[in-house]
Amino acid sequence: MFQFHIEDMVEELIKDGVCSEDQRDQATKSIQKHWNETIAINWNVEDVLSCAKENYIDITNEQALEVLQSVFENHDASVGVNWDVILCRLENY
Repeated sequence: MFQFHIEDMVEELIKDGVCSEDQRDQATKSIQKHWNETIAINWNVEDVLSCAKENYIDITNEQALEVLQSVFENHDASVGVNWDVILCRLENY
């Protein structure tokens, strides 16, 4: 996990009142410890919207989130998630 992802997670925890600003360092260390031996490839709604725009497909943020969730729930682990997978889901949405 990239450091900026961890910082974003901690920022959300503080914003939601789960931890305080004074606990920022401890929250960061806890999340870093969790992700120390793990990788995650992140795709987000902006990626789906970008792919849709490049392929002249008009969708809303809410629809892009539905497509992203469908990609997550139905992807083939031997293929993974890539631009072609996202485009296929968009075209079949």
